[in-house]
Amino acid sequence: MSETDMQMMLQRYNSSSASRSPKAKTTTKKSKTDRNSISKVDSSEAWIDSINLRQERLAADTIAEEVENVYGQKVFSKARLELFSKTRVEQAPDNYILGNGDEIMISIWGNSLLNKSYRIASDGSISPKRIGKIFLKGLSLEEVRKTLKKKLKSYYDFDDSNIRIEVLYSRDLSVHVVGEVNQPGTYQMKGFHTAFNALYAAQGMTDIGSVRNILIRRQGTDYKILDLYKFLMDPTVEESIYLEEADFIIVPAHGNLVTIEGEINRPAQFELKDGEGIDELIKYAGGKTSRAYCKNIQITRIIDNKEKMININLEELQEMGQGFPLQTGDKVLVRSIPEELQNFVNIEGAVKIPGQYELLDSMTISDLVTISEGLLYDSYIKRAYLVRVEKDLVKYYKSLDLAKIMANPKGEGDLSLQPVDNIIVFSKSDFIDEDSVTIDGAVRKPGNFVFGEGMNLKDLLYLSGGLKKEAAISRIEISRVLDYNKDLSVYRPSRTVVKIIEVDFEMGVTEDDALFELKPMDQINVRIEPIYETHQNVTLLGEVNYPGTYTLLTKNDRLLDVLIRAGGLTNWAFPEGAKLYRSENKQGYLFIELQKLMTNTNSSKYNYVLRAGDTLIVPKINNLVSISGGIEYPGIDTLGQINAPYSKGRRAKYYVKRYGVGFNRKGGAMKRKTMVELPSGIVKKTRNFGVFKIYPRVVKGSEVIVPVKKPKIKIIRPPGARINWERVLANFSASMTALATVVVLAQSIQP
Repeated sequence: MSETDMQMMLQRYNSSSASRSPKAKTTTKKSKTDRNSISKVDSSEAWIDSINLRQERLAADTIAEEVENVYGQKVFSKARLELFSKTRVEQAPDNYILGNGDEIMISIWGNSLLNKSYRIASDGSISPKRIGKIFLKGLSLEEVRKTLKKKLKSYYDFDDSNIRIEVLYSRDLSVHVVGEVNQPGTYQMKGFHTAFNALYAAQGMTDIGSVRNILIRRQGTDYKILDLYKFLMDPTVEESIYLEEADFIIVPAHGNLVTIEGEINRPAQFELKDGEGIDELIKYAGGKTSRAYCKNIQITRIIDNKEKMININLEELQEMGQGFPLQTGDKVLVRSIPEELQNFVNIEGAVKIPGQYELLDSMTISDLVTISEGLLYDSYIKRAYLVRVEKDLVKYYKSLDLAKIMANPKGEGDLSLQPVDNIIVFSKSDFIDEDSVTIDGAVRKPGNFVFGEGMNLKDLLYLSGGLKKEAAISRIEISRVLDYNKDLSVYRPSRTVVKIIEVDFEMGVTEDDALFELKPMDQINVRIEPIYETHQNVTLLGEVNYPGTYTLLTKNDRLLDVLIRAGGLTNWAFPEGAKLYRSENKQGYLFIELQKLMTNTNSSKYNYVLRAGDTLIVPKINNLVSISGGIEYPGIDTLGQINAPYSKGRRAKYYVKRYGVGFNRKGGAMKRKTMVELPSGIVKKTRNFGVFKIYPRVVKGSEVIVPVKKPKIKIIRPPGARINWERVLANFSASMTALATVVVLAQSIQP
């Protein structure tokens, strides 16, 4: 392709990109700032037509819901462009085709020595000394190795095991990826990169991009069609497509889209080529599951603007060696085998191995109990149940006396079983409520414990792991909300009874209280000693003479108290930028002006009472002022902020004018809202008096921030769209009526 043709294509692409959708405009803007991504290019008139077609659909607001989950489209979507700028870490494969600019390394050791690199010249050759020209352009790396070994043996003495030939540096290429990709453009790549690498660099296909008909255009002619499905089905089948300088990779809009779901291994949408049908679709979908019912596959198709259903017998078609063609928009449903499992019975409950079992001929209840390894020791054998579903689909329950049945197998009451019968065997524990007592507070394992007859307080203290060291050993509370009647085994409502007892220092209780008998639902709470408290630590970091962790001596220790214990500030401290972080209740950073605290120790409001976990950070001297936001400084959007030297007594406007090159009004700079964030975190705003403004004063380490207006979102109406004034007026009238109603109600309730 000539340079003139390339320029013409660039002009056509740029003229068409001006009318793209908002999403496309954002992409174009990004490419201008990223100088690694070369200018966008077009490939053909077909690409221009597809862009215009998408714009017309959006403008008419008639485009259907975008295609989702098209198999193969997301393969390239998560790549990063920097992966394709590597030069040293990647190795060229044996089938890599060498060209002008490639550099190869030849190493020979043993009887002869050679370690030299050669770059393939413009005529496609290299020229080793004493050997002459060797033409390598167009050969694969494997063929190059054979050729060089043969040529070099005429001068060098070596075995095949004493020579190594590798591609040292691969030539740089410019390839153009256009069409339905997320980042169309020109990309710089290495010679051993393939078409797949280029698609990764372009971040994959858009929602309407084809995965079956990706065109590789070389020197103005169609070179190859890349079918991603062939590669995904078997990567060894699809050969690597190595790129050449100025190759175009064109991704058109997808062709026929067909959806398949149900008993299939990979339900999704698939793109089919002309002539492909149900057999190819099932192959791309990973085949049928073992429960697929192939005698009646349902296809939903749009015919004459109506949705109609087609049923096919896939087994018959395959036996006759016939396929079934599919059309775009078809939805294929592979149903499950309709027959359900019938030849089983189930037993559950108090048997050793509950579960489903095969229904054998003449199988009875006693047979099923025996197969399940018999009853558990606590099974309730006086009554069990047989649950049976009759033909009317109604469940019937029949009581069973397992004691008689198991004593006389095959006798009276030992019923024959039918398919899906279910035997329920109860446990005696099913009819007994498990009593419990609760212990909480300063014990090692608080919680609920199963109550047992004769259980006393000492038992429960042992079960809960004993008392913690902070336990108030002089106070344990036992709360009894309900009285327990042993004879009736029922609870009766009663008043709350609280008993306070004392325990000694050796974990046990006094003899009388140790035998204090507990009752079901008792609640025991071991209180915490009121004067007990663990170490309360704070941390001082940065420019203090003795940084580290300090334990608070009292509950009223203040910031200055601990700072004095730490030896005060160093000569390099920047107290204006000190920060105090409080982790308690996730309060975060507290405003602090340490400089004022150091000069006015008695009345400073910043002399906080410290809490455990507080951290004071004192930075080093900072003589800089940061400037960010809506300023004219070149590249501020990329830099984020600039830093300038501090000038005593200056205000925010001085730094914006002197170092930020002024306010960027075209960029939406909000001059009147200019603010200064002091190093302590306190923010000072500009005071506005009509045409006069007083900008905040700047101190060392401050940041001058010029807010920027948020861009207004412009609603683009489709061409020809009209405003429904009747609806607008109706909504306005309704709003005004509601407002009038509120006003009347407000007036009526006034005194």
